[in-house]
Amino acid sequence: MQKQSAGSCTITFRINQRAPLIVVNGFVNDKGPIDFIVDTGASLTMLSREMAKRAGIRLDGKKAKAAGPDGAQTVTLVTVGLLTIGDIQVRNLKMAVMDFGLLNHYAQTKAEGILGFNFLKRFHTQINYASRQICFSPAQPQKRPGSPKRQRPARRAI
Repeated sequence: MQKQSAGSCTITFRINQRAPLIVVNGFVNDKGPIDFIVDTGASLTMLSREMAKRAGIRLDGKKAKAAGPDGAQTVTLVTVGLLTIGDIQVRNLKMAVMDFGLLNHYAQTKAEGILGFNFLKRFHTQINYASRQICFSPAQPQKRPGSPKRQRPARRAI
């Protein structure tokens, strides 16, 4: 059994056999579960248009161009109220909403999300392929309520 630090979360993943992708389950605004691809090369976390609609996300945000394995497409930038992966909950996460049709076709998967850098940067992430587990530990130490702020030592004049 692996010892976990406070605030860490270990979850089981699947490997897509067609394209070697790590896939985890998650929820968006408590809707799901859906498949998220863990993608260390994606700048933003992404969500399919269909899932965004089911999760009640308005698609009237800023438009941007995004490049991916299936070429460039226009995405809608949104802020998602709640993303849940295992026991991890991230509130107000910026995401790009895009069409997953070609990605799912080529990878022969049914992914509806991609966990990108803006999610992953919050964690130290360990992937154990043998046990098919991924461990997310907070990158910043958790602050205890009421703990005093660290004081800087006084400067001495020379």
